[in-house]
Amino acid sequence: MKTVVGLFDDMAQAKKAALDLESAGVPHNDISIVANNEGGRYAPVDSDTTSTADDGGHAIGHDALVGAEIGGVAGLLMAITGFAIPGLGWIAGAGWLMATILGAGTGAVIGGLVGALTHVGVPEADAAHYNEGVRRGGTLLAVKARDDEAQRVAQILGDDGAVNIDERAAQYDEPVSTLPAPSTYDQPSRVRMYDHAHDNMPGIQTGGRDIDGTPDTRGISEKAADAVTGDRIDDKTGKPVV
Repeated sequence: MKTVVGLFDDMAQAKKAALDLESAGVPHNDISIVANNEGGRYAPVDSDTTSTADDGGHAIGHDALVGAEIGGVAGLLMAITGFAIPGLGWIAGAGWLMATILGAGTGAVIGGLVGALTHVGVPEADAAHYNEGVRRGGTLLAVKARDDEAQRVAQILGDDGAVNIDERAAQYDEPVSTLPAPSTYDQPSRVRMYDHAHDNMPGIQTGGRDIDGTPDTRGISEKAADAVTGDRIDDKTGKPVV
């Protein structure tokens, strides 16, 4: 499994890319969007959230609940919700990466965008560049893709306007030498693919049962993502959860 990441200057480009990914067969649950939301451009800048015990107790916005009912990328985009991130300011986002930023069972923003990206395999230097891109007004798309589909996902993001992250990093006045050597990548710097680290780590189990009474084997990240997207299937077993 890969994490494919693209940074866009324009929210409209990122939305088009998300819709194109869905048209290409990428499940909407594997697509996540995070954008700069200063001034409430994409979501209200308030802290009102809805929390329920059934979804693990962590806070999710009302729009996320509505978006989950609609389903698909259209629902994902409607689920964009605003949060404040220390050191980054107001952001708006939806999907599995946003759920990772929020954390499970806390109802609070933890770790920030850099921490969420490194958790899923993005090197810290690259994560810092993506974070800076969002801080400066950009929109990030992060996609979970099978190894054999990752190149096609990267191509779609690139065709829809993802920026060259190496060139942008130089503009941020960060030393280019902090980036991994180009030979470590099997794709252009416009859109990068990383091994999805969470899939290689043992899950932290959080309790609960599947509908048939067997243990709910979802870990923290999957449970948090499911609360945002409305997915009620245990990815490890394929069984519905209570």
